Amino acid sequence: MIVDDYFADNSLEKINSSLNKLKDSRFRLVHQENLGVASARNQALSRLRSNMCLLQTVMLDLSVIC
Repeated sequence: MIVDDYFADNSLEKINSSLNKLKDSRFRLVHQENLGVASARNQALSRLRSNMCLLQTVMLDLSVIC
């Protein structure tokens, strides 16, 4: 799950493009207003479909994976 807590660059476009190519329902994109890291984590945890979760809060270099 990717929580969009307001991407200020073109990350959202790259993420959407990658998710559309993958067509894998295990990946989900959730949008919220710019509420900060703690709120983004809580949003992800509230929407879990599994008993396992890895929280990643670093900005990813999407040019490498997209």
